[in-house]
Amino acid sequence: MRYRVGLPLWQVIAKLGFKLRLRVVAKYDPDAKCYYVAFSDLKGLNTYAESLDLLRANINECAKLLLDDYVKDMSKVSVSMEVPILGK
Repeated sequence: MRYRVGLPLWQVIAKLGFKLRLRVVAKYDPDAKCYYVAFSDLKGLNTYAESLDLLRANINECAKLLLDDYVKDMSKVSVSMEVPILGK
């Protein structure tokens, strides 16, 4: 079982070594011709990219940086991400 980032006490759960689940919703902007993060469980996770592969890479990098700020010791943290794409 994975505990969702953003729920109460998720930082404590992460420090105890439990696995986390991060939900990110991405959308496509036809005017800008790019994908962007429309919603995320992780406060402050905002990024965009021209392709889905680049967007997933950006999300992964941003999430690691933000999680490191929130949790401090990432050695026990394991995160799975769900990135559904809405509207194209």
